[in-house]
Amino acid sequence: MVSPFGGKPTPVFIRGGDAPIETTGTTSLSSSFLFNIALGLVAGYDTEFVIGLNRDVGANLEDVWGAGADIVFPTAGEQWEIVSDNANDTIAGTGAQLLVLVYLDTNYDVQSEVIAMNGLGAVSTVATDIFRPRALLTIRSGSTGSNEGAIISRVAGGGATRNYIHPNFGFSFDGHFTVQAGATALMTFCQVNAGRTDGVEFRLRASIGPVPENMAVIQYNNVFENVANTPLPVPLALGEKTDLVMGALNSGGGADADCFAVCQLILVDT
Repeated sequence: MVSPFGGKPTPVFIRGGDAPIETTGTTSLSSSFLFNIALGLVAGYDTEFVIGLNRDVGANLEDVWGAGADIVFPTAGEQWEIVSDNANDTIAGTGAQLLVLVYLDTNYDVQSEVIAMNGLGAVSTVATDIFRPRALLTIRSGSTGSNEGAIISRVAGGGATRNYIHPNFGFSFDGHFTVQAGATALMTFCQVNAGRTDGVEFRLRASIGPVPENMAVIQYNNVFENVANTPLPVPLALGEKTDLVMGALNSGGGADADCFAVCQLILVDT
């Protein structure tokens, strides 16, 4: 932060743990350690949010995303393709024009690739070593300001769905997350929302042990027409390569339920 007295940099103190950290520079720093992490001002730390949305949760447990049923994680590197169900999501169209696919490769390292949309025509990725989905988001759109159709990533050749963007959302609310290599994820907060007249039984599962398919429930909420907030004063630590999957079932007895969930993670380089 620049001092008003002669433009000389003024020390700013951040509280990290129990010890204040003195820093001098031209960037204004928040007094909150978490805010500083979110602003990218603390080396070795990062924030992530696992967000899931399923607007038609049925009576059986299913993933909290728009694609229906459950994701099946790859067992080897894959090539994916991105496609919309609306012709306006194309490079010169009124909807989504450019997307970025964020993923983990077979080494569990974070990678990304920019995709020029082709509407109803699938566009294949250059990458052939995609191993875990992280996010799919619109980075440029036409006059409508977002994607006009549902956009998915899937295994090349019309295979299994890996990401799903709801129409006009611009970002995939998939309810899946995998901790990258060389990092530990600290879960600090989880929120679950059930729509009006809806009831959902929410389960957050994590892979346990060397077999990814071995999942255990680490968070449970039963919510009816309400919001359940679960802060974790002592964060839950999740090691590298851990898979997280949000799941829910309709516990309200009515028609298919609406479920939205978000979990906050702090990623720490190890």
